Amino acid sequence: MPTCKSCKNQWTWIETVRSFRMICPYCKKKQYVAASSRKWSSIITLLVLILVFAVNLFLDLSIGWGILIAIGLGIIVLAIQPFVLELSNEMEPFV
Repeated sequence: MPTCKSCKNQWTWIETVRSFRMICPYCKKKQYVAASSRKWSSIITLLVLILVFAVNLFLDLSIGWGILIAIGLGIIVLAIQPFVLELSNEMEPFV
């Protein structure tokens, strides 16, 4: 779970999911997603898209099944993301 870099409090899963603006629920200071977390998030999203297209290509599923698989994998990724999210006090460059 992410830990606020200002007050060092660890966020719960529900606090992380609810925090779209990334404001610490304890000290109310703005937090940013660390560059390493953004990289991993991009890689996971790309892998999910490749997996959906590969499954659809090899199994010759209809568009409806492809959409259902994409939604299911998206929900799984969103449920796991708070466990790998890292925070930063400042916006880090995406390098």
